[in-house]
Amino acid sequence: MRLWVRLVCLINLVFPLAWAAYGSFAEKDLRLLSDSFNPWMRAMELRGFIGLLGTLVALHNWVKVWANPNPWLWSKVGDTLIALACLGLAWFVFQWHMLALSLNY
Repeated sequence: MRLWVRLVCLINLVFPLAWAAYGSFAEKDLRLLSDSFNPWMRAMELRGFIGLLGTLVALHNWVKVWANPNPWLWSKVGDTLIALACLGLAWFVFQWHMLALSLNY
């Protein structure tokens, strides 16, 4: 489970960085806002959707760690922070409509 949570963290880290890079490059080259970039945009959105599903993995891990009396306290705190970070990113993604069914620029 720990490996899966780390992969979710990596995906959730790459997703906003990809959006930031896209925004930065699109500001300099308006051709990135054309239909030719749509497959790349869909790939970014797919990565974000996988990250959102991964939030469920992080939450499941959080529940399992706190239900088990054996893990070290700081391990429990770390897993709690990871779950909160995943929830925070999920809120951010929904708040800023980073995943959409249509690609209207």
